[in-house]
Amino acid sequence: MENNTNFEIKKDVLYEDLYQGEKEYPPFSNGEDSYLYSSELEGKVFKDITVTFKKDGADARFKGFWHGHIFTEDEVSVLCSGGSVTFDSVEGDMVYTVTGSLKEVVTEVDPFNVSFTSSFKLYDIKDYEFVPEAFPKKYVPLLTEYDKKKLYVYHEGDLLEMEFICKELPDAAHLKRLLDGGIIEVVGKAFTETGAPAVYYGYELRKASTKYGGYVIHYNDGSFIPLKNSLGAYRLLYKRSRKDSGLNITLNDCFFPKNLDYKKIAERAYDMNYLYDMKDSETIDNELGGFIREITACPVNFSGVWNGHIFTPEEIGALSRGESVEFEYFDSTGELCRVKGGIEICGAHCDVYKEDGSIVVLDKYDMVKNSKNGLHLTEFEFYHEYFCDMEFVPDGGMTNYIPQAEEEEFESYDPDGNVPY
Repeated sequence: MENNTNFEIKKDVLYEDLYQGEKEYPPFSNGEDSYLYSSELEGKVFKDITVTFKKDGADARFKGFWHGHIFTEDEVSVLCSGGSVTFDSVEGDMVYTVTGSLKEVVTEVDPFNVSFTSSFKLYDIKDYEFVPEAFPKKYVPLLTEYDKKKLYVYHEGDLLEMEFICKELPDAAHLKRLLDGGIIEVVGKAFTETGAPAVYYGYELRKASTKYGGYVIHYNDGSFIPLKNSLGAYRLLYKRSRKDSGLNITLNDCFFPKNLDYKKIAERAYDMNYLYDMKDSETIDNELGGFIREITACPVNFSGVWNGHIFTPEEIGALSRGESVEFEYFDSTGELCRVKGGIEICGAHCDVYKEDGSIVVLDKYDMVKNSKNGLHLTEFEFYHEYFCDMEFVPDGGMTNYIPQAEEEEFESYDPDGNVPY
């Protein structure tokens, strides 16, 4: 190693007992080369690679590889100088390009569990790690998920205990907005590497019922318990998360009008010819309403962006109540337009979580195809979640799927069209 370099690459070789003895081991790869377990391995095959260097005059180190890619000496030199490197890496049968640089690893220490004297140096070397600036397609960034935090609110002599899944509790301005009937968002998850928000949770306050003198707990049998709380009750309304470079909204519940025309909804969400190919017409006619009712009972998913417009918390709240929202947006030609619409059902899907951590997404047709005995949401061996998929439609909304009463038109019996007297 030349004296003018700012780093030293240390390669730890495999222990000799790993390749000595009578047992034969299959060949394996290390970097771009293939090796057999034999005494010739010494000094060629490494179980670890560590780079030590100077950072602002202090000793520092990092791993000399990332996801199977071993940094070249030129790449190490750039990284140690504070620059970024770009290289191709392989995951499975996919090749992708990565660009990134070194970030310091922050280690949290509990001072009550560490004993040292004033002359003892707690950390004699700082640890760094390679972090991509943009995550490759198959690289799933780590998330920091925050725990629930409690907040006690006094209002006109009443006490309300609130729990938020959040990084930081709402400040005074956010809390006033919530008490005044608005919707607030808190950060519930963040990307570990960047600290950027990954998931927001939207909360709203349901006002107390003046009819019963306070907030009321209702039961399915029609009974209720009135509570002496004039403030009301708060609830988690939605989750807004980054997904596939976009924004995804998941509503805990959504308003659906009564007396919906389920066949009309199915014609909007499904290829009916496909359904009739998979199931007999009697099954579809008898069970279609129940199948759609099952779907509408699931959490609702829809895109948080429409033509470049990001739905505000107030607009999300209005859409969840089945109301229309109106906003301005730029069309493909750059012209400023205004649209009014609501969300409509466009299908359903199911996320199946496998034991290996992978997620299999079943679309609306897979669900119907797997329902052997009828049209219903089937059970799976693994943990799974069903979602009702909806989308924003100009001049749309679920009220369009309520059958309209036909007005009887008076027909004259006079062949000349005159109304009889």
